[in-house]
Amino acid sequence: MSGQRGYVISSDTSVVTVERVIPQQKIDNYRSQPSYNYDEDPNYSESLLDRLWYRFKAWLRSILGDSGYSTLAEIIYYALIILAIAAVVILAIRAQGHNPFARTERRSKTALAADLIDENSSVESIESLIDKAEQSNDYRLAVRLHYLKALRLLDSAEKIIWRSGKTNHDYLLEIKEGILKEEFDNLNYIYEYSWYGQFEIESEDQYHQLREPFHTLYTKIK
Repeated sequence: MSGQRGYVISSDTSVVTVERVIPQQKIDNYRSQPSYNYDEDPNYSESLLDRLWYRFKAWLRSILGDSGYSTLAEIIYYALIILAIAAVVILAIRAQGHNPFARTERRSKTALAADLIDENSSVESIESLIDKAEQSNDYRLAVRLHYLKALRLLDSAEKIIWRSGKTNHDYLLEIKEGILKEEFDNLNYIYEYSWYGQFEIESEDQYHQLREPFHTLYTKIK
């Protein structure tokens, strides 16, 4: 076997280059399609707001670059949504006749004390608050206190049962006497119009006119 020849196999290291040529017509077809146009802004069919948002993002990207663009753009996007929701809520509140930016007036001690009046309060304590409201020219509060005094007197005369949670209409239904019911219904109107309707009582004479029906009722109850 010593006389057997040896064979050496060498690998072919030559490089073969295959050049593929794309026809010019096919290239022109691709260029004519909008989806392959990367040099111009895409032609959106969305709303004006969407197009403005897209242009804003492009402007922001040109300033910040890709690194800080994504985070800031997302923050601004959600901030705009929150502002839009807040604007809708504010407009809805103002449509109901309230001003969310109006300065809250400091309530007087008399007004705070009036909130504590219930069916167990004495007529004398209510009358004391009425005097203080009149002295400070807080006529709306004075009308409210007169109404509470009327409820207290009606309760004492067993015409109604004054309990928290009842409505003015509930008390009206409890009164059986026709004339008394009619006069109390008039007091309901005065009270609701001046207190809940925020009707401004502009003068002392106007207040005295509104106060007179209450005194008439007081006399009849006694």
